[in-house]
Amino acid sequence: MSTEQVPEKFSGWLGHEPEAAKGKMVWGEFEPKTWEETDVDIKISHCGICGSDIHMLSSGWGPTPYPCCVGHEIVGKAVRVGKEV
Repeated sequence: MSTEQVPEKFSGWLGHEPEAAKGKMVWGEFEPKTWEETDVDIKISHCGICGSDIHMLSSGWGPTPYPCCVGHEIVGKAVRVGKEV
């Protein structure tokens, strides 16, 4: 397991409104959720998006909590693993 320092802020492409589903996204910083011992932090090197991400950006499942950073098809390196994983 790596001993890399986990940043307090992450950066990525963010959607701020439903138009983000059409490509209107902005690069920016955001705070990750509070760490829990059931989590795994991954330093992402590659990420793709799929139809469910577009659906999320366009509020297809109800109101989207903007800003929203989507993408769950990832490649990366685990840098921290919780004790309950």
